[in-house]
Amino acid sequence: MGRPTVTYRELLFSGERAHQFQEKIAPYVHPSMDYKLHPALRGRFEWHPDTSDAHLNGTRLKSRTALKAVPMKVLRKYRKPATPRKRDRFDLQVEGNHTYLVDHVVVHNSPETQPGGRALKFYSSQRLDIRRIETLKEGTEAVGNRVRVKVVKNKVAAPFRQAEFDIEYGTGISSEGCILDLGIEHNIVQKSGSFFSYDGERLGQGRNNSKAYLRENPDKTKEIEAKVYAALGVENGPAVAAVEAPVPPADVVTGAGDIEEQAA
Repeated sequence: MGRPTVTYRELLFSGERAHQFQEKIAPYVHPSMDYKLHPALRGRFEWHPDTSDAHLNGTRLKSRTALKAVPMKVLRKYRKPATPRKRDRFDLQVEGNHTYLVDHVVVHNSPETQPGGRALKFYSSQRLDIRRIETLKEGTEAVGNRVRVKVVKNKVAAPFRQAEFDIEYGTGISSEGCILDLGIEHNIVQKSGSFFSYDGERLGQGRNNSKAYLRENPDKTKEIEAKVYAALGVENGPAVAAVEAPVPPADVVTGAGDIEEQAA
């Protein structure tokens, strides 16, 4: 058959070689795709799986060999502009073109899969959908991502809430970024152009510089954080009351020195 011409995205056969190539693959081309073959080579689909193993993934293999054409209503037809090498191209929009499962793999419109198949989403009590909306950079170097998180399932609280925050490489969720966002939302931190300020004091120019200032000044960060929690109606915020060690009674002997004195 000879060696094809190789380009960056395809293999090109010409003349008789193209006919020989299509003739070899015709038995393996599904009827839904055989329109790409030469008219004389269509309808030759003969591939069938090996049914020696009666079951695979809980499905009888023999049931997969049956092909059934299902008519679909065409909702819209759009003809793409012709190019010198590709003519008569069409986009067909059919009814019911939603995401579905084939052999336990999500196909058509969504390439997303989950470990364990569909069991995980039913077993879990909470499911979070995380999408990157922006790449955080310092100069030309990426240092993190700005993400949007939506609660798509929640059996312990109200679902379908969403939030946006920064995730920094090597650090995790940026608490300083969350404080800035909530401070601006509740008018505790002021933003003018690219400058951030608090109580008349400039925090920095740009979001990264302002977060660095908060990291270097924990007292100022706690002060802003306390006001944010007060604005949210959360008492005491994240502070945890310190538990003091109990003071032993006077008649309880503690320490090696006391034991020696008592023995003497």
